Amino acid sequence: SCGVVAYSLLCGELPFRGSSNEKLAEHIKSGPVSFSRGAWRKVNQSQLAVMCVHSLLMKDPAHRPSPREAVSDPWFDKVKPPRTAAAQRAQVLPEEGALDGTLQSLQAFRKQSTLKRVAMHALL
Repeated sequence: SCGVVAYSLLCGELPFRGSSNEKLAEHIKSGPVSFSRGAWRKVNQSQLAVMCVHSLLMKDPAHRPSPREAVSDPWFDKVKPPRTAAAQRAQVLPEEGALDGTLQSLQAFRKQSTLKRVAMHALL
């Protein structure tokens, strides 16, 4: 989800942990997300960033912001660069079919073992 990506980009760690696939799945479903672990303490994130990422990681999708609400979050307003009129006119969209393999790649990644995914994450 966008929340997992945002969390990982800001602190360099994944928000959910587990010693097995079952424990990882349980933590994803019901475990709390920590914003006080080492990486969050090291990175001086604003309270706005924490509130934004926390909302993106809500377990119940009904309580998560919509994409439009998420990009309108005050933290995004604070960190996104101003757009010039020229930049707005020149929005670059991928060519048709350019993203056809993306879903298959993500599904293949998801099917990998947890160890392999963690190793890939560490290498990248």
